[in-house]
Parts: sequence; C-alpha cells; structure tokens
Amino acid sequence: MAVDFEISSLSGTGTATIRVKPKAVNTEQTLKEQVLKVVVQGVEREVTLIQKGKPQVVETWKPFLTISPDSDSYTFDGTKRLEIWEILVYSYEQKYIGGEPQEEYRALDWTVENSLDWLNITKEIGEGNNAGKLTVKTLSYNNEYEASTYNPKERSGVIRIVSQAGTKDITIKQSPGKRTTE
Repeated sequence: MAVDFEISSLSGTGTATIRVKPKAVNTEQTLKEQVLKVVVQGVEREVTLIQKGKPQVVETWKPFLTISPDSDSYTFDGTKRLEIWEILVYSYEQKYIGGEPQEEYRALDWTVENSLDWLNITKEIGEGNNAGKLTVKTLSYNNEYEASTYNPKERSGVIRIVSQAGTKDITIKQSPGKRTTE
C-alpha cells in the first residue's frame, strides 16, 4: 500500500489506467519515493514514484549603483566660476527571495575619488533605496592656455563614484576661458 500516494484501482481485468497522485504537498526539502509493483499476467513491473521536495528558499541581496542624470560626462562653462552640477546617486541592495524581488532595501556606502584641484565635491548619503546627492562645483575660471599661442584650452578630468555595487566614471570638463592680454 502506498504511504505517500493515492493509487486508483489496485486490481482488475483488461486494459486499465492506474492513477497516482500525492496525498499531500511535500513540505520537506527531501524527495519522497515509493516503489509501486504492478503484476500483469504473472509479469511483475516496478514503477518508482517520486515527489519533489519543497524548493529551498534562497535569500540574496542584489546591489545597484545608478546616477541621475545618467551621464558619462558634464561640461562647465570656463568663463564662470562657482558653477554647480548636482547628481543623484542610488547605491543600495535589494532583497530577493527565491529569485523574486522584495520591497526591502539597504543603503550601500559610496565614495568619490577626485584629483581635480579646480573642483569642490560634497556628498550626502541616502537611506535604503533613496538617492544620495553629489554636488560638483567649479572653484575657478578656466585659465589654462596653450603655451605657444596663449589660446585658452579646455581642461578635463575624471571623478569616480565607488560603491560595493560597482563604479561609475564621469568625465568633468570645463570649456576654455577667455583670453586676456595686457
């Protein structure tokens, strides 16, 4: 007699269909197996019935790093100083259970790497999946010029946002300033 399965007709003559179904949902994470022996005209056959176990629930956290506006570069006016560009930084992890996203978030710390002495950068960290804010400000006019012609030239560099979720490089430029002659 099957312990974990309901089995239709156990005896009969002629063509027959044997229907088998589990008695209950398998809430364990192991397989349930049972061997069903069928005898037809003296010939014995064995059929193994298997009921899969409850899938293992896997909890994972997926990291995200995005910025808004989503841009790889920004250009300031070289004839002005103290210009400001604000960027929203989303650096967080989202919880997934069994591959399905959940409405649970936790913030990931992020930093900014900057070696440009003509910029001032400040940051505010967001909580959960709320954006933090990065403020980039020029400190001076662009007074760089070509040595041979004294023509103003553009200056540029890269700032890098670094998080456990990855990195984002942004090229910051300042257009040429004005040529001044004395």
